[in-house]
Amino acid sequence: MKINKLIFVLLIVMMMSNVLALGVTPGKKIFDYEIGGKKSGEFSVINSEGKDVKLIVVVEGELSDYVSVSEDEFMMSESEKSKNLFYTLEIPAGLSPGNHRTDIKVLQLPAEQGEEEVFIGAIVGVVTQVNLFVPYPGKFVEAKLNVLDGEKEINFVIPVLSRGELDLENVKATIDVYGPLNEKIASLKTNEVEIKSGKKEDISAEWDVNEVQPGPYTAIAQIDYDGNQLVVEREFIVGKKVLNLVGIGVENFVLGEIAKLDMIVESGWKETLPDVYAQMIVYDDFGEEMADIKSASYDVSPQKNTLIEAFWDTESVVEGIYDVSLSFFYEGKVDQYDLGVDVGQYDIKFIGVGYVISEGKGRSSGSLVTILVVVIIILVLMNLSWFLYFRKKFKKKK
Repeated sequence: MKINKLIFVLLIVMMMSNVLALGVTPGKKIFDYEIGGKKSGEFSVINSEGKDVKLIVVVEGELSDYVSVSEDEFMMSESEKSKNLFYTLEIPAGLSPGNHRTDIKVLQLPAEQGEEEVFIGAIVGVVTQVNLFVPYPGKFVEAKLNVLDGEKEINFVIPVLSRGELDLENVKATIDVYGPLNEKIASLKTNEVEIKSGKKEDISAEWDVNEVQPGPYTAIAQIDYDGNQLVVEREFIVGKKVLNLVGIGVENFVLGEIAKLDMIVESGWKETLPDVYAQMIVYDDFGEEMADIKSASYDVSPQKNTLIEAFWDTESVVEGIYDVSLSFFYEGKVDQYDLGVDVGQYDIKFIGVGYVISEGKGRSSGSLVTILVVVIIILVLMNLSWFLYFRKKFKKKK
């Protein structure tokens, strides 16, 4: 059983290596319908790995009886990088409206292979498509709804392709936007265009989302083309699932003890983000990891601050400034912040965060500011005293 599995794996690897040896371009060609007409095409077979290969050409599909290829079997030498082949398509009558696809397959054979064993011995193949589109009677369109997300607006773009025999004089759409509870919250009108038969034009509308809550939405577009209707729809999301770090700090800290890290995060997402946890990695002066700190998991509610706690054992840490990588993990995503941390004897300050919660035990940031102010006042008074002393002395001499 193990030997059979090994042989199977080896065969798969051999087939994969051969797939890389062949290519074909173009991969697809579309022809317009013409009763009783004849279409011609060309494609190239690429011998990308430069090997001696034996190839055959097989035509499969709805119109295979009407497609003829310049060669149905040929060799390519290791020095022959590509070979051009030609085909013709004779268009039959009575085809139904829509696309009719036929595949021209180029199959690689083992070096010593008889014609009667072609399909058994073929080990790899590449395909070029021949597509014949028969237009629909009257007026007919194909369309899809694209949603382009901007910073302050959503752009709805609808590419409309005229697939009917007749030109279209007036094409437009009304786009209704529905919220998470299936309530209609917006209705938009697109521009109007003319579309020739067989051609494509875009119609579009813009939706201002400045005052819109983030979350999932649905857009349903009713396309009107000369009195006919087609409905297309698309689900999309307003806003992004991003967890913002509001602040981080440590209270009642003494170097050498376990520091409790208080991280405040905020989610602008409309729904609760479950199982959010933080990981903080602290690096030393040589870029080596000196601490890997992980928090428990928290559910972060929308539109409100959530406190995430983690603990750092600073027993072997000395005073100084260190680099920190702080990451929040949730729903397969990671939001990362690169920070600095200034570790003192009685306080920890994080650098690179807008709001820092820090209250030391002993020397606090507030007392430090007070000391600096007092020192500055003393220096000013000393300078003023020296100035008055030298001024008085200068007057006496004079």
